[in-house]
Amino acid sequence: MKKKYALSLLLCGLLVASCTDPAASSSSSLGEEGSSDSSSSSSEGETPSLPSYDEGTEAAQKAVSSLQRRSHKVHVDFQTHVERDSTTELGIYSGRVYDIAFGYGEDPEDIGYSSSSTLTYCDILMDEEGNQNLVESTRYTISNPLATYFRAEDGTITREALTVQNTVQYATMAEYDENTGIYTPYAFDEMYKNPWDYIRPSDLYEEGGKLYLSQEKANFLVDCYGGSATNWVAACEVVLNEGGEVESLVFTLPNEVGERYTRKCTAKVTYSAWGEETVHHLAPLTYDNPELEEALLATKDYDNFTYRKSFDESDYTEQWGTGTYYYDCYYTPTRAYYNYNGEDLSAADGTTAVSIETHYLADYEEEDDLFYIYTFTYNDRLGWGWSPVSLSSSTLYTVEDFSDLGPTMYLVSPELFAQDEEDPYTYTAMAAVSGMGTYFDNQMAGCHSEALTTSTTEVVIHLDPEAATPTIKSIETGFTILGVEQKLTFTLSDIGTTSIPASADYPNA
Repeated sequence: MKKKYALSLLLCGLLVASCTDPAASSSSSLGEEGSSDSSSSSSEGETPSLPSYDEGTEAAQKAVSSLQRRSHKVHVDFQTHVERDSTTELGIYSGRVYDIAFGYGEDPEDIGYSSSSTLTYCDILMDEEGNQNLVESTRYTISNPLATYFRAEDGTITREALTVQNTVQYATMAEYDENTGIYTPYAFDEMYKNPWDYIRPSDLYEEGGKLYLSQEKANFLVDCYGGSATNWVAACEVVLNEGGEVESLVFTLPNEVGERYTRKCTAKVTYSAWGEETVHHLAPLTYDNPELEEALLATKDYDNFTYRKSFDESDYTEQWGTGTYYYDCYYTPTRAYYNYNGEDLSAADGTTAVSIETHYLADYEEEDDLFYIYTFTYNDRLGWGWSPVSLSSSTLYTVEDFSDLGPTMYLVSPELFAQDEEDPYTYTAMAAVSGMGTYFDNQMAGCHSEALTTSTTEVVIHLDPEAATPTIKSIETGFTILGVEQKLTFTLSDIGTTSIPASADYPNA
């Protein structure tokens, strides 16, 4: 089995917009005789000079030169409805929206590609009257944040990403073969084709006063923009702006009719930022936040505090039937207690129940120099009590260091946060680092939200205006799972004065 990996410490997903040039097309590879490089050297925002093609109309030449080997942005919106002809069978709706940028700098290593996307899915059900209706309860959305890639000197793909330490990390994108143990780097020119680099003026024709792209190249273009599940293109009108640049494409997509389904598709493609700098190399952020820095670093020395983790009301809690809930996490140098929803464990007896295996206790054993982890549960023979958490039949769950129990926000750079102009005690970092939220979470399994490691939506830090020194009061963050967002609020209190509640000692801790 083959898997896709990044050749570095960074393992990251890959949004692929690859396509194959039609074998029988009239296009030639760049650099062959008859192609033009004049558009790539035009200044920012300037309408490129006409290419040196000996083919096509002047309008077709201008259209091609506006996008070929020239920086630009593309907004793509594909909508597909697969409708069933029966009230007992489900169809499927998929909406795929991409924001793509192609960048062509003077330096070969400034050839770049960036993309973000929103993918939405939903069931379709036909009613008794024959109407096709979206089943909204099944709708979910997957959002992929902006990812930036550049063409390396050897033609491979380098992905740039910002870390929580505010450094730029570089990764070579590659495919890993589990059978051979070999990494095969992807080629930039294959994975991130700009379809207009393979379109010539002769692929465009005029009809009825309008400009059209040939069917073959139109379908090639749709594939390059991630529309492989889109119906075959019957016609593609090329709409130009006043300067002769391609402004949008208007597609005609006939329905595809099968024995038990009908697939209906729409496609919209618009262009902007012709000749501008569209794909930027990442650089560390430079927000100057000395108070936030002091507050974050101070938490490194905290070994006595209370930390509440609240799950706010949302579609996520409603979907999973949990409702709003919270953990009160009590940290002391030798013990940590994670209490679910304020439940009093001492009330547990043969008739009164508390939530099973949602309360945790970390107890330090000096002899082993380890924290042993317990969960509160019920046993028919022993009744209510604390039981060791096991990782396997022979291995207990232990934690080596206090820092592996609580939040590690002191590792996050304050330079990633913008200070609120109206509230000087509020700092916000949108998901520049997709896993930033995990550093503000409890690190112990069971009270840790794994989704924060990859799908953090944002992090907002509030400092305490009443504190004598910069001190964190609360953090707002969240994550998405299958497009459903969950907001989290962490609240820090009782620094230096926290004690483990007496109910945590019931009955056998």
